[in-house]
Amino acid sequence: MHDPDVVVPLLKLDAIKQGEDGSLSGLKEQMDTMKTSRPYLFTTTQPSKGGFAGSPDNTKAGAAQTPNAAINAAIRGAAGFGE
Repeated sequence: MHDPDVVVPLLKLDAIKQGEDGSLSGLKEQMDTMKTSRPYLFTTTQPSKGGFAGSPDNTKAGAAQTPNAAINAAIRGAAGFGE
């Protein structure tokens, strides 16, 4: 995804529900539709992680997850970039 700041406002957040197990429903369907209708918002290669030298790598297994990090991971997964 080129710019999450552009994609997130296009999501119908009231249509995304979180199950008791933490899984999200409604997000993947919206992302799939958006990939078809607005393909320019998505990249075909894995973007760099960015950051600066010495910044923590929150992508490692067992890293502490904030609520935003969990949502971001779900959006990346629905966009086809894995978690």
